[in-house]
Amino acid sequence: MVRQYTNYWCVPAATQSMVNLVRGTSNRTYVTQKYYYKLTRQHNRYTYATKGNDPQGWEWSLDHFMRGDANYTARAFTDKTKAINAIADALRRTRHPVGVTVRGGTHAWVVLGYRMSQNLEDPDKRTLLGLYVSGPLGTSADRWPYRYLTVSQFRDVFTRYHEWQKRVIWEGKWVVISE
Repeated sequence: MVRQYTNYWCVPAATQSMVNLVRGTSNRTYVTQKYYYKLTRQHNRYTYATKGNDPQGWEWSLDHFMRGDANYTARAFTDKTKAINAIADALRRTRHPVGVTVRGGTHAWVVLGYRMSQNLEDPDKRTLLGLYVSGPLGTSADRWPYRYLTVSQFRDVFTRYHEWQKRVIWEGKWVVISE
């Protein structure tokens, strides 16, 4: 897992962590994160006055830097429960990390795993209990290096995307970047 080197490089740091996990590498360098930021910014869907990135740029960077080892897509959900279930489903299907926007779309996290309960009487009936997440700020408040959150705790942070500068296609939706 990689910490972000600036207060606005959460997407490049999350990308760097996800690339490391999928490709089996351990690159944590400033130079790589700076390069990820530059290319992600160039592939954002919109131009912003602030220095952040958006889900389209994040999706592009993951696909580009995975070099064929994964195929990520930014998806926006109108239903929070469906979005959370899609995160767990992607983790189960691919065994690859999932990116999510948190805190109104102002920050990026990596979801690393999940915990489920299984009904002993009906093995096909399972319940999602929680998710293992990592925030790149490198603080205990940002779930560094990773922390388990119950679904209820995750729901508190996983909020609708909001962009104050302009109308965007993700507005008011829950954003998941997964395979």
